[in-house]
Amino acid sequence: MKLFAFKEIRWLLAAVLVVAVGTAAAVVFFTSGGPANSIAFSTASVTLTLNNQTGQLAFTSLSFENMKPGSEVYAPLVIGNTGPTPLTYGMSSIESGNGMFADALSIGIAVVKDTSCTSGAYHGGTSVYTDAVGLSKATISGRSLPPGAREYLCFHVQLPSSAPNDLNSESAAATFNFTAQQ
Repeated sequence: MKLFAFKEIRWLLAAVLVVAVGTAAAVVFFTSGGPANSIAFSTASVTLTLNNQTGQLAFTSLSFENMKPGSEVYAPLVIGNTGPTPLTYGMSSIESGNGMFADALSIGIAVVKDTSCTSGAYHGGTSVYTDAVGLSKATISGRSLPPGAREYLCFHVQLPSSAPNDLNSESAAATFNFTAQQ
């Protein structure tokens, strides 16, 4: 009987050896290794231009001087994307000077087909800020520009005919802050 138990143990050891060798062979046959190529990551740049300039721009074509009730001014501003990626831009405004005068002025902004910014171009354009009183309220948001594209804005500012006479000889200014992001 001892012989029979010894044979069973030999067969059991042989079976374990076959399974072990088979597992080792599977690991060798089904695994592989090697170096991966390195991948570089970098950020894109965003370049917003105003009248083909980067940085601060003196928007002198929009002047509120010598306005009287019923006066209106139209002024063009070219927005451009000279960067390699699409961007979304927006604008906010800050008024300075006489607050009553700034609040009495009506401002509107439309996208027009070129640098022509007249009454006809403004009214035929696509409004991005509907005429409303108050210089500091003018805002634009979510305007998309693909790389290399330009958008032509036409600003319309009016001192309504109903403006009070006590605004005579007052002055106001507006700072338009443009921002862009990817």
